[in-house]
Amino acid sequence: MNLRSIFILLFLSTSTFAFPKESINPTDIFVGDIFEYTIQFAGKLPENLQYPDGDFIQEGEQLPIFKTLSANKSENQLQLKIRFYQSGEYLLPIEWEEQNQIYKSELKIKVNSNLRGDETDIDDIEPPISFSGFYLYRLLFAFICFIVLVYLIYAMYLFWKKQVRVVDTKWEKIPEIEPRTKKLYQLEQSLIQTDLSLKEFCYMVTTYCKEEYSFRLNSNLLNLTDSEFLAYLYDHSGVEESILRELRSIFRNAKYANEETVLSREEAKSLWDDWKLKLKL
Repeated sequence: MNLRSIFILLFLSTSTFAFPKESINPTDIFVGDIFEYTIQFAGKLPENLQYPDGDFIQEGEQLPIFKTLSANKSENQLQLKIRFYQSGEYLLPIEWEEQNQIYKSELKIKVNSNLRGDETDIDDIEPPISFSGFYLYRLLFAFICFIVLVYLIYAMYLFWKKQVRVVDTKWEKIPEIEPRTKKLYQLEQSLIQTDLSLKEFCYMVTTYCKEEYSFRLNSNLLNLTDSEFLAYLYDHSGVEESILRELRSIFRNAKYANEETVLSREEAKSLWDDWKLKLKL
């Protein structure tokens, strides 16, 4: 092989690899701007193409320099949307391998600062609101609404305070109705009926009389028979003997007689009025 052949082979081997085309859009980039970076290969995208994704933080730093917002791949190109957070000149960390050789991005990206350099530490800033004209009316309206709201809340408080009263008092125990009063009530209620059995009426009368005189004489007369009860009244109440004999006969005949005597309302009321008078009830 002569020298010419060797030269031709070397030329062909170096000409087979063409460096990809890199571009950015727009070309004037400031901190915070979003721009597109495109790298286009002559052939297909390398399988081992590496590019930044998300926030990119250099080793030893805490804050990211830039952020990759999106990445789109086609058959022969890669397109990234990037936003830089710091000004300066940068090379994107993009690399790939072809023909057993590692290649890196060579496009320098210049990021400009938004600061012009003539800013002062404290700017003379006009007040954002001038309290005159329309803004003055707003302020007066807000103040009136506030006063009305406070008044309504205070009025509701006074109304609630007037309505709700906690009374610290002791509940009085409701007295129970005495048995003699219950019996008297039952007896008088029976007089409302149209017809009343004489036997039943005599039982109610003697039961009430025993309750009443047990209270008056401070003795337990409830378990006494009618004869014993009337005898006790003769000794302690001053009721005449003839009256007691008459009542004993009436009670005995009514309670133990086989015949059932029915009293009308007027007859029962007349008997009760007569017996109340005789027994001093």
